[in-house]
Amino acid sequence: MKASLEFSSKRLLYILVFTNLLTVGLIQGFLFHLRKSDSALQIRGPDHPQIWTVGLGKPVKLYLEDSVHYEAYHSEVSDVEWGALAPGNGMIYLGESHEPFSLSMFHQLRCLNILRDDLSSAGYMSNRTPSHMGQHCFNYLRQMILCSSDLHLTPLLGYRRNSHPDAFICRDWHTVYQKVEENQHNHFLWLNDSSATNNY
Repeated sequence: MKASLEFSSKRLLYILVFTNLLTVGLIQGFLFHLRKSDSALQIRGPDHPQIWTVGLGKPVKLYLEDSVHYEAYHSEVSDVEWGALAPGNGMIYLGESHEPFSLSMFHQLRCLNILRDDLSSAGYMSNRTPSHMGQHCFNYLRQMILCSSDLHLTPLLGYRRNSHPDAFICRDWHTVYQKVEENQHNHFLWLNDSSATNNY
């Protein structure tokens, strides 16, 4: 009886050791696969700049005034206007592997559109919490405003103002939009060329 109990204990010990080794092996294999599949989403090399340098041309005047464009609530017209602010969802593709990036300018504009969407969806319901993306955008825009730290003086609404709209000297983003369009077109050609090559 004692011998069979020792045999059962040893057998149980071997089964437990084997099960633990198998479990550790499966977890390691899963983590390896997870890291391998996740690396496809990461930058594959330092073949991209930190800042996209395109010539912005001469500074331009921007007159700040209320506009009938870019309404806060959804309409057919306002959705098109907001969508046009970040063409191709504001994505550019850099390096040999065409890694996707978003310019901070487009990230900010997309965030405004996300907040607009949250505002439209919420209506006047005070108990609705912002979406996860909306919360991200509030924080991101706060950081970008502090980063830019524009110190122009602006009159308060409701106070007497002159009849001329406020003028600011700004960057001319026309060149950026042209370069983004070129970049997205080149990426489209690269994708078509890559898929044609992969089909052979």
